[in-house]
Amino acid sequence: MWNRKFTMIINENDIENIFTELDSKWEKVEDSSKWRWPVEIHRTNQHTLLNNPDIFQYAYDINYNPRFWAMVECINNLQDVSDLTLLDMGCDVGLHSIVATQKFKKVIGLDRHELSCKRASTTQKVFTENGYDVSNFSIRNKDYSDYCVGEHLDDEVDAILWSTGSGLFREEYDGHGILKELEDFIENNKLVIIEPGKPQHNIDNGLKYLRDRNFDNIEVLVYRERTFLIGRK
Repeated sequence: MWNRKFTMIINENDIENIFTELDSKWEKVEDSSKWRWPVEIHRTNQHTLLNNPDIFQYAYDINYNPRFWAMVECINNLQDVSDLTLLDMGCDVGLHSIVATQKFKKVIGLDRHELSCKRASTTQKVFTENGYDVSNFSIRNKDYSDYCVGEHLDDEVDAILWSTGSGLFREEYDGHGILKELEDFIENNKLVIIEPGKPQHNIDNGLKYLRDRNFDNIEVLVYRERTFLIGRK
């Protein structure tokens, strides 16, 4: 039967048009400096500085936050993923997850912050109310380590989106930390998408990490001057 989900994409215009409504409905924090690193987006025409410190996936205007928009392009250009279940590691407000719902069989948004998960739930509700089929999106309020050591089996996860892990690849992984903890989980997936950050050192470490996890089919793609590593098995 024809399935709307896999014949559409949620594109830049869709997100721009709905973002003001999303931003008005997301739960706020009183002191955002204690919540998350600042996202600073400079307007090119004036010296106006737009600060929204506790929302990583800030998407008010397509000319700002190129890292966010680059991932949207990357997801929408993926091929042969409609039979996979994607885990969005650190889903934040869930916008990348929502874009991915139109490409993947199922999408699991994972975030250890309760506020992020509440916002991601709001994101799903707003998109649904605006006529988008995002019913294949589920949210898990868990730490990486807790979820990926066994709970992922119930969700039948076989693909990973890691858009917030750039800091993990700054230094050579040496058997410690989250990268070491997740080795078996990563290795047992069919598809891994990593945005390792701009420095070449990060990219080299990301490539090595995927190769060490036995991904022998690795694409290096660039969208909006951001590099993406896509490993397949």
